[in-house]
Amino acid sequence: MNVHGGPQQMWADAFRGDWQIYPGAGYIVAFSNPHGSTGYGQDFTAEISGDIGGRVFEDLMKVSRRAGETSLCRP
Repeated sequence: MNVHGGPQQMWADAFRGDWQIYPGAGYIVAFSNPHGSTGYGQDFTAEISGDIGGRVFEDLMKVSRRAGETSLCRP
């Protein structure tokens, strides 16, 4: 999982070398925009104010669990 900085930032639809390099080498990658990311309205961005380790962490764990449930991540 690649987590963007910020936290109030977002992954955009743009070229990134790691979006091609890791999958090309056989890795499964997940790029998520958890609560607090920009691009979904100010309310979504503001939801993490004062919530250190809360919603952002929960969102990232949901992505991690869901990725692990896919057939791509099973031996």
